[in-house]
Amino acid sequence: QPTQASELIAPPAPEVEPEPAPVAPVQAEVTAKPSEAGTTDGVFRKSEPVSTTGWTSGIIRGDIALTSSIVDQIQQLQVVVDEMRPPDSKEGRRAFRYVQRVPLTAGTPSFEVRDVPFSAYGYVVSAYAPGLNGNQMTVEISEEHPLASEVRLAITPGAPFSLLLRDQDNGPLNTTEVRLVPTGAPLGRPAQSKSTDNFGSAVFENLLAGDYQVLVGPASAPLIEPQLIHVQSSGHTMKAGVPQPQGTTLVVPSGTPLAITVTDAYGNPLAEAAVRVQATDRRQLTMLEGVTDVRGQIHFGRVQAGTWQIDVSKTDFDRRFKQLTLDGREAPPEQRFELPRLR
Repeated sequence: QPTQASELIAPPAPEVEPEPAPVAPVQAEVTAKPSEAGTTDGVFRKSEPVSTTGWTSGIIRGDIALTSSIVDQIQQLQVVVDEMRPPDSKEGRRAFRYVQRVPLTAGTPSFEVRDVPFSAYGYVVSAYAPGLNGNQMTVEISEEHPLASEVRLAITPGAPFSLLLRDQDNGPLNTTEVRLVPTGAPLGRPAQSKSTDNFGSAVFENLLAGDYQVLVGPASAPLIEPQLIHVQSSGHTMKAGVPQPQGTTLVVPSGTPLAITVTDAYGNPLAEAAVRVQATDRRQLTMLEGVTDVRGQIHFGRVQAGTWQIDVSKTDFDRRFKQLTLDGREAPPEQRFELPRLR
């Protein structure tokens, strides 16, 4: 029975030339009766320990499905076999890794990897083509199952991905630079950058599967901390044979910082003074609130452009008000309030 495929991330660019050279010595080619590979469910379960005396080996066979739209984009097609042996295994042997080039033919490309050492840990068989997504399968190669046949792999194109930037009031951030920097596996994916349109949207038409860090704003002055997103391959987002867009919305607070200091009539800082900053030029109620610290200070990280009224109060002290207009480009000077004590 064939193993079950799971659509995962494409493997990193192979590090060895695909000339057939097994890692471990093989004393005899597999001549076992054609028992099929054991069925897996995406999570390999370690089989009973088998003797590795004499090192016998197995065979992995399969094909790689290609869509007609990407055939012209494939410059090189490879299959990669990785043993799932953990680095700290008691056997003390490095995990088996083998890379084999797959020739492009008129039909569906097929492959056969021979001399795969029997293992109690199983193997991940992956398809790889530069600039495209590849999937992988988990198979067992052991004395009980020396042949893994009918392995089905696939190469798929990148997927469209849209990123929407909104401020704290759900307004779009236009003409804002956005960069997507690949992180983790698979390696070799290019970074991409765009500027948002009038709707605050940046659309990346062909993004390979994997994790990316989203950097918003100039590199010298980012608007938010880097955000992590995950992009799936187009095979996960198909509808009527057409890749469907993926996307996410990021909230990027806009505005400039505002610092306020409150003292008594003698210049001593007043802690626990209530401070309210309310917009007076909007239909929707927009208000920021807080209390001063032991130094009589309070900081608001992002205050948007517009007209605001600052209201400062404290029990047993007189109340003070001030209007402030912000242009949204430069931070205003520190706002100081002096509250006389009530008699």
